[in-house]
Amino acid sequence: MSLTSEVPTPHLDGKNEHDVTEVTAHFKFQALPNSCVPTCIRNVLKALADSHSSPAIALSEARVNQLCRYRLNFGPIMIDIVPNLNKVLTSYGYHAFGQVGITYDTMVKIIEDKESSYPIIELSHKYLDDRRGAAEELGIPNPPDHVIIVLSSDANETIIFDPFDTRSKTMQARPDRIGTGLYLMSTGQITEYWEQASTGWAFWISKKAGETTKPTVLDQYAKGEAK
Repeated sequence: MSLTSEVPTPHLDGKNEHDVTEVTAHFKFQALPNSCVPTCIRNVLKALADSHSSPAIALSEARVNQLCRYRLNFGPIMIDIVPNLNKVLTSYGYHAFGQVGITYDTMVKIIEDKESSYPIIELSHKYLDDRRGAAEELGIPNPPDHVIIVLSSDANETIIFDPFDTRSKTMQARPDRIGTGLYLMSTGQITEYWEQASTGWAFWISKKAGETTKPTVLDQYAKGEAK
């Protein structure tokens, strides 16, 4: 057997063509069942700060929780996330965007845009239900929708980072797991979960104000809805 055949081909992100295991090496995992939103925001800020050499936007987990108005047992207040983050980020030339109902093609453009972070998208709670027992590990009977980070996507395959990974042994045993927190899934399956979510929310950070797509006030979220 040749040396080439023994070395696995790395999975690359869709933004910089970097090994996704390196991209996510300093990502954090959600400490609590309902902290996926601030955890993902902290992670995409960290990745963007590293790629842009802008350490000031790499906000700490505690600071992101504060800006998201995260509360134990309730989660973040979704309608406050974008305006609160922008109070901090705009002074550094960055802008947070939260939008309901963006298209798949728009999401791919955000992934490929080197001026933007990786997108965060909302998936239906069925996503966790289908992870073979992961939903039960939340410890609540009717789990809310979940958010993940999309690192790469084409017509066939999508690579995601799921902050719930370390909380679930069943997820860690899945054949589509390609690394800690990393999953290679069919694009059709991911978009189906996204379309089935309560709002289909998407979030990202960009250095280009309003050029990727227009921000939207998240009126469809009930104030204080846990995620």
